[in-house]
Amino acid sequence: MNSDGITTEDDVVLDMQDAVDTLIFRWNKCLELNPEIAKAATFSTRIKQIAKEGIYYLQKF
Repeated sequence: MNSDGITTEDDVVLDMQDAVDTLIFRWNKCLELNPEIAKAATFSTRIKQIAKEGIYYLQKF
């Protein structure tokens, strides 16, 4: 945000980068803290569906 209180392009880009960094951190933490669940075949299928939703959304850009 600049001194006039107006959001800049850089502000938005930084916020979106933070969102991606947070997603990666949280997914890695979930996998790290739950290794047995992460090995389950059903887990992989369900997570791939969530990832597809995210990829579909991001492809709109």
